[in-house]
Amino acid sequence: MAETIDRAILILDAFLEGPAALTLTAIAERTGLHKTTALRLCTSLESHGMLVRGGDLTFRLGPKAWLLGQAFSRTSPLENTIRPLLREIVDRVQESASFYVRHGDRRTCLFRINSPLTVRHHLNEGASFAVGSGVTGRVMLAFSGDEGEEFDRIRADGYLVDEGREPYTTSVSVPVLVANEHMIGTLVVSGVTTRFSDESRQIALRMVQEAAKKISRVAEGTTDVGFHSESASVEIREPVPQTT
Repeated sequence: MAETIDRAILILDAFLEGPAALTLTAIAERTGLHKTTALRLCTSLESHGMLVRGGDLTFRLGPKAWLLGQAFSRTSPLENTIRPLLREIVDRVQESASFYVRHGDRRTCLFRINSPLTVRHHLNEGASFAVGSGVTGRVMLAFSGDEGEEFDRIRADGYLVDEGREPYTTSVSVPVLVANEHMIGTLVVSGVTTRFSDESRQIALRMVQEAAKKISRVAEGTTDVGFHSESASVEIREPVPQTT
């Protein structure tokens, strides 16, 4: 039974990155499972609404997977604090804002408010990436104690402003720390580079720094924030905004 569950989770994990729809061959390649085994498990997951099969013989994540993701986000007592702060940031700078959490070698977008503009950096809540990718991923690594000149600089500054994971995007990210020690997540504002001016980036930086402090204060009074925290393992200094 445990082996079957592990294999089913492998199949669901195959959809974390890349195309939204995968052929049976692609699923087998990503999971290392034999196609017969993969088909049997996909059929079972489909019957429970975790996957849906398209007319082009591909599989996609199903409605039950989405519902579970929504249920998970509701388990965090910080949702009522984080969402309004993200909305305030987006309303002010007109760029997209997110809160990410780390789980092992992955980072997941737990809360997201997308920019109202037509040309924007767009993501859905639940999107998952390798922890080392992107600006907010590098902030996560820095405040998880990873070593290196870049991580030392991020820890010293208390933030990172750099080109984003996607081409032509720029992101501003800070850690959210509890008791100045444990990282519970990261805040990030991402925008189109040509529109996300130095002035807007500085405004975004100040706003995410203040938002991180507010979230930290709430989290420090909560016995369980609803997700894993990482020890920063470093001395944290007050961030000092710089022109980028």
